[in-house]
Amino acid sequence: MNTTSAVTVIDAPIECVWRVIVDVNSYHEWNPLIRSAQGEAALGSRIEMLICPPGLMRRRARVEVLAVEARREFRWLGRWGLPRILDGDHSFLVHALSPTQTQVTQTETFSGILARPLSAVIIPRMKQGFEAMNNALKVRCEDMNAERFG
Repeated sequence: MNTTSAVTVIDAPIECVWRVIVDVNSYHEWNPLIRSAQGEAALGSRIEMLICPPGLMRRRARVEVLAVEARREFRWLGRWGLPRILDGDHSFLVHALSPTQTQVTQTETFSGILARPLSAVIIPRMKQGFEAMNNALKVRCEDMNAERFG
């Protein structure tokens, strides 16, 4: 198994950040990594995504939602083809640092027979994609928060 993650601190309340993360149908408005998504952030549901990692081939994925714990964790499992070829267990962990500041940790653990041979290519590109996504999430949440309270 191989894991990559990216952490960001957002100057917005956890409720605002959480709403943006679980509103997958609006990813096309702001998300540079997941250019489109359709589905529901509900345990057991499936979400159709177009994933565009920097420097890698874009691909359509149908992920299964594994966890939705309000203002804490949103997690899904994506597969490249059949199970255990290349699986990606993706999560967002959110944590309130204060009433107006939220930490977001985005992590993906890759497993399956292709995980190790492809890790030198996949891990740095996905980390770059997660950092871009976290930066875009920060901008969106801080803008929304400023509009609401500014």
